[in-house]
Amino acid sequence: MIYNIRPNFYAIRLFERMTNTSFLDVNDDPILITKVLYCCLIAHPENNFRMTYEEAIASFFPKYIDHFVKKFTEEMLFVNQFKADREASNQPDDSSIENPENSSPRKEETILFSSVIPILIRDCGLDPKYVLYEMDYSDCEFYIQSAVDKKREDMEEQRFWTYLMMAPHIDGKKIKGPQDLFEFSWEVGEKKTKAEEKLKVDRKRLIELGIIKENKEEDS
Repeated sequence: MIYNIRPNFYAIRLFERMTNTSFLDVNDDPILITKVLYCCLIAHPENNFRMTYEEAIASFFPKYIDHFVKKFTEEMLFVNQFKADREASNQPDDSSIENPENSSPRKEETILFSSVIPILIRDCGLDPKYVLYEMDYSDCEFYIQSAVDKKREDMEEQRFWTYLMMAPHIDGKKIKGPQDLFEFSWEVGEKKTKAEEKLKVDRKRLIELGIIKENKEEDS
């Protein structure tokens, strides 16, 4: 019989419940790999695989383990080629979907990858069946980022209307726009980045004009 090996979100959730280990932390541990394969077999809707882990270890895996490892490795290599590099793309932490003001990163060792499932369904509006059985886990970052952007836009729009309602009753010299009411954390970060870039440009111009001397140690 031919079995499908695909790490959909249902398989990931089963594995993390079974091991209390994040799917993202799976290494070369043969026990973890075997449990991942077992959960993939159960979770695929076309497999009809109904066997306990102990039964699979005793009678099923010894015969097919090499084939499943090969199939699983091929699937992971295929999916991971579309996965964005978080550090390179500087994407926000998944926790920001709950509160875009929250800039504190979560501890990875305490967060299971399957915790994004309700976020994808509730905040991103995706169909549960699609998320659990059809979606490639590498796509979740795209959906979450879109939801974060939408959440930020909604918060900025709400602040704008609050400003318009308050405008007749506040000092226009002190509060000239919505951001003067309060700034969101991402705006503070953007402002800091722009200020640092401007400082570099201004400093380079002053060096070119001979007003200040170049500090090679600082530039390096």
